[in-house]
Amino acid sequence: MHDLNWLILTPSLVIAGFALAVLCVDIISPRNRGVVSAVVALVGSLAAMVACYYLWGRTAHGLGDMLALDSFSLFANLIFLSGTALTIAISVGYLKQEGAGRSEYYLL
Repeated sequence: MHDLNWLILTPSLVIAGFALAVLCVDIISPRNRGVVSAVVALVGSLAAMVACYYLWGRTAHGLGDMLALDSFSLFANLIFLSGTALTIAISVGYLKQEGAGRSEYYLL
């Protein structure tokens, strides 16, 4: 049986948790035009960046060395999370202008 080190998955689990929170916001507030969902998605991206920051300098492997935690993987995560956060921040105004701001956009 392969070992699974949950520490390796921390940034991904944070993103998954906040994606579920975006879904819950859409269920609780169906008339939401996406602003609350955007804030939750942005906070999730920033929380995953903080998780990457706290994991910086650690090394770990899991699932038979298919998953790796090292500085390069964390740097790649930070690049993708920064792009995600910037996209969310920039698109809020545009989606509001076009009247297309719904939670589905932020889930993608």
